[in-house]
Amino acid sequence: MTTTGKSSARPTSGTRAGAAATGRGSGRRRGFTVVGLLLTLALVGGWLYLVYGSSVFAADDVQVVGAKRVPAKQVEAAAAVPLGTPLARVDLDQIEAQVLRLPRVHTVVVERAWPDTVRITVTEREPVAVVSRNGAWWVIDEEAVVLATTRKRPKLPELDVANPNPQDAATRSALAVLDRLPTKLGARVRSVSADTPDSVELNLPRSVVVVWGSADASAKKARVYRALRKVQPRGKVYDVSTPDTPTVTER
Repeated sequence: MTTTGKSSARPTSGTRAGAAATGRGSGRRRGFTVVGLLLTLALVGGWLYLVYGSSVFAADDVQVVGAKRVPAKQVEAAAAVPLGTPLARVDLDQIEAQVLRLPRVHTVVVERAWPDTVRITVTEREPVAVVSRNGAWWVIDEEAVVLATTRKRPKLPELDVANPNPQDAATRSALAVLDRLPTKLGARVRSVSADTPDSVELNLPRSVVVVWGSADASAKKARVYRALRKVQPRGKVYDVSTPDTPTVTER
């Protein structure tokens, strides 16, 4: 009788060598991966330090754009840019808020201009009218913000309303009309008055009055007024408050 026994499979020398080679290959790959990761981290860390921690990209210059009536040095002083600070760490929002405190600055945009400059672009408030108060003239913009005071009247229309201020509806309406007038007509306005937002009147040379009404449809009203002046140049009161049905009162 023949007895069959279980034979245990033993790895040959070739099999063992292949497994060892595979293990060494995997180990090398893991090593390369770790080294690559460390190099990447070192590069990123070095770059972050270069940008955020070193003086290589520090703020060394301030560039002011758009300033005409406001001296550039005044803008720079208000901005108080921390020169020498890494450009990436300069607080642009804070600089913007500081520059906006200047009365003549309407809007401001602050940007980083690499490698070392903070660029400040301002839009100034434009004077559109004057208000007589206590022996002086207040120069105001289209939002009734006081830009300056002077003893001598500037060559600007006088705003004649009961309570001139940015919250007053009649003030806002009168200034809106001035802001929308064609250049030629705007240059002829001596004063603008309004009891209510819908009762704006323009006072021109030679006692000519233009009843404008509200600021709505100002472009159309200007065209109608221009046409009426050609047809009836001796008019004294031109009412264009309803531009589809204007009227003229002659002298």
